[in-house]
Amino acid sequence: MFVFPKNLYTDVRIEDVFETKIVFTLGNLDEQKVRTYKAAFIRIFDGNKWYYSSTSDIDGLQAAMDELAEMATPNPDIASHPIVEKLEANSGDHVKFQDESVADVDITTKLELLKSLFPLLTETETIKMWKGQYVDYNNVKQFYSSKGADLRWDFQKAGLSLNFDMAQDDRRLDQLMAIFRDIRPAQSAGLYRNQHPARRQVG
Repeated sequence: MFVFPKNLYTDVRIEDVFETKIVFTLGNLDEQKVRTYKAAFIRIFDGNKWYYSSTSDIDGLQAAMDELAEMATPNPDIASHPIVEKLEANSGDHVKFQDESVADVDITTKLELLKSLFPLLTETETIKMWKGQYVDYNNVKQFYSSKGADLRWDFQKAGLSLNFDMAQDDRRLDQLMAIFRDIRPAQSAGLYRNQHPARRQVG
């Protein structure tokens, strides 16, 4: 994938991120945001010093790596350096959510999932103020190195939270009901079919 600089240790980390945030207050939509971005981090070691660079220009990674390498001093013995010798060269594709990514769920479905919880709040007279929030996050990561590392894996989570204030006479109570967890592949589709994980209430 890359042409690594000679006589230097080099590794590259790439992240492809998708995230959603939806917020309602008293049934009114406050925020609906979908954000996607890619970023990369490059490290080069010449036996004496580490050199670092980060970029969001994934297509220009090779050029960024070559530019960073010009700052380092080539070392023909870099492979036998104690630090480099300890670095592993693992490989494999461990992406689990390629067919069940939250990025593939349309925003309307996420809105409806959050709104399906609103009756828990609106049907209780003592709840005077409330806020509902949905968030999700998917990150596909890659790691490559001049030692031969070639890894790809992902991480995903989604969450729902309901914040509310209860009042009766002179008594007030603040509550948070939260559903937030890492999602395993088998659970991903079920979350959007209202098969909610167990609710956790914090007083």
